[in-house]
Amino acid sequence: MSRSRALQYYITARLLLAPLMLLTIVTIVFLLLRSTPGDPVDAILGNRAPEVAKQAFRERLGLSLPLPLQYLNYLGNLLRLDLGTSITDQGQVVTEVIQQFFPATLELTILSMLVAVLVGVGMGMLSASRPGTIFDVGGRLFGIITYALPIFWAGMIVQLIFAVQLRWFPLGSRFPASLEPPPHHHRAIYPR
Repeated sequence: MSRSRALQYYITARLLLAPLMLLTIVTIVFLLLRSTPGDPVDAILGNRAPEVAKQAFRERLGLSLPLPLQYLNYLGNLLRLDLGTSITDQGQVVTEVIQQFFPATLELTILSMLVAVLVGVGMGMLSASRPGTIFDVGGRLFGIITYALPIFWAGMIVQLIFAVQLRWFPLGSRFPASLEPPPHHHRAIYPR
């Protein structure tokens, strides 16, 4: 089989398997959310909420339905791109919350990919141009370590070094301090 045929076969197989993989991921997320200990209604309303309020809230969230029906509703809502309303942002539609913060996410994604490509290609070229030297060994070691590190942990360490210790970058902010951040309101659903 030629390389182009093998590549076409690989791409076709991946495209055909993508819907099955998405369904598997969605199902795992659904089951994990339903199997976590504790009642989400208690977490939102508090333990001291009246039972009538808790039951009404369960009805509103669809948590009183049988599990298979909850799953079908979940899939139907995902297919319609209806992610519901945010419980913490005064009933704001979740897709609006995502749209509000999507530009910052896209900016972070593009810049991090650019840095990763520049560092990766640079280290790869340096390692390849000097095989068997300290640059080659160091480049391979750097690749193995960065591949093995959990991303969330590495991100926290980078923040601690460059934002907290060295104070080169702001911590937890995308905009200058002089600009107003997007509104992000939290309100209690049931006062304690």
